[in-house]
Amino acid sequence: MQHIATYFSGAFAVHLLRGWPGLHDALNSTKIPSYSQEFLVQKLFSKLCPFLKLAYLITNQAIEEAMEGEKMVHIIDLHSFEPAQWINLLQALSSWSRGLPHLKMTGIHEQKDFLEQMA
Repeated sequence: MQHIATYFSGAFAVHLLRGWPGLHDALNSTKIPSYSQEFLVQKLFSKLCPFLKLAYLITNQAIEEAMEGEKMVHIIDLHSFEPAQWINLLQALSSWSRGLPHLKMTGIHEQKDFLEQMA
């Protein structure tokens, strides 16, 4: 019975999505997006999703707290795609009245072009 319900709900979802051709095509595409398409989608998502900005703010505050009293800090960003987070962190650190530790940032991404664009 579960298998029948799963197939039925999947078919129903496809039927509903066909009402939005662009969305249906995007969700069912097997084409690998180009770097520029991926970058554009991620930029639009970050503009539309306020929770992502809140997550960056909270993360930056945690990083600032963890940096207190340290001489050297190395931040590693896995699947980096949003330099705005780091720009905001660097701006916040520039207003520190106490001495700043040596800061090293490493961005990791599977597409070399993407990292070159961020730098």
